[in-house]
Amino acid sequence: MTGGTRLRRTPHHPERKRYTAVKWDDLTLTILAAFGAVTLLLTQVGEVLAKLPQVIRAWRRVRRELRRGDGPDPQPPRSRTLA
Repeated sequence: MTGGTRLRRTPHHPERKRYTAVKWDDLTLTILAAFGAVTLLLTQVGEVLAKLPQVIRAWRRVRRELRRGDGPDPQPPRSRTLA
């Protein structure tokens, strides 16, 4: 560029202010999104941990039944008669 028409990036230039404002907006939205994702992750982990004792008890019950092998006998199928 020749002459005195070269644009300088100074704090008083309108493009610079807009660029800075968009950058702060993007940064704010990124921080909000990150906190939202962390909150969702912690909520899901909390739900899994809350159900964990029930899962462990059920697994122990299954293992105990398999070990004993004397689970309930299946009922014989009922014969259907035509009336």
